Amino acid sequence: SKEEIYNIGKLLANIHNCFPLSMKNLWIEYLKEYLESSKKELKELFGEEDNNLITTFLEKFISQKIENHYQDCLLHMDYRVGNIIIFKNYQVGVIDLESIFRYYLQYF
Repeated sequence: SKEEIYNIGKLLANIHNCFPLSMKNLWIEYLKEYLESSKKELKELFGEEDNNLITTFLEKFISQKIENHYQDCLLHMDYRVGNIIIFKNYQVGVIDLESIFRYYLQYF
């Protein structure tokens, strides 16, 4: 129903409005680390020259467009229909909460 869909979106917005305490720039660090760990695979996929163009673009994009315009928040890294519970009263819940903290746990 429209109400269930609305509540699913509202739940995701509430997750994103939770800000981790004393964990600045974790998402930026994650993006940089993921890009670095993907360079070899990207090189095999696109070749050396195109890989350099792609990774240089992404590094600049992260540092210029995201880094100074971002506030850390919680992200559910597996937010999909299979992890959503819909109750009889149109309320919704989410499961698989360990994927929210997958990246953050490295820093505790």
